[in-house]
Amino acid sequence: MVYTNQSISEISEYLIFNSQSYFTSVFKKETGKTPFEYRKSDL
Repeated sequence: MVYTNQSISEISEYLIFNSQSYFTSVFKKETGKTPFEYRKSDL
């Protein structure tokens, strides 16, 4: 996610999630951050 210019919506569609909000909730549960926060963090 850090190394792509795809939007969060495009990524969630690519990963076959039904909605961006569901993808965001699953992502936050697994990482402790929203996709936006993860993308902006220094890894």
